[in-house]
Amino acid sequence: MIGNWIRINDKRSETTYEKWNALSENSLTGMGCTISYLDTVFKEDIKIMKKNEKWVFRVSQGSDSSTEFDIHQISFQEFSCSNLENEFPKNIHYKKTEQGLYAEIFNEETEKITFNFIEDK
Repeated sequence: MIGNWIRINDKRSETTYEKWNALSENSLTGMGCTISYLDTVFKEDIKIMKKNEKWVFRVSQGSDSSTEFDIHQISFQEFSCSNLENEFPKNIHYKKTEQGLYAEIFNEETEKITFNFIEDK
């Protein structure tokens, strides 16, 4: 996940970026944002960390709110997590491949958003 990424399957008027950094062997931190016509329309802070001997994925939008997802599968190239109490998404999956970074957020088969990223150089 570590690196700077740009989404290649965005709407024409938008550009989405993600940036991931390693803080330690038990923590990655990142930021995601979407820009439309030179205006930031979405921003979130993201973090993968070990909490009470379990891995969690934390998403924060602003200083007052954050949502945690329990990671149930994790490796150097991929992780899956869920929070069934969250309205949307309930599930998140990331996978790093030779082509780039792939992510999907979803509830059920009918509600799914995919993110295809390539390295932003």
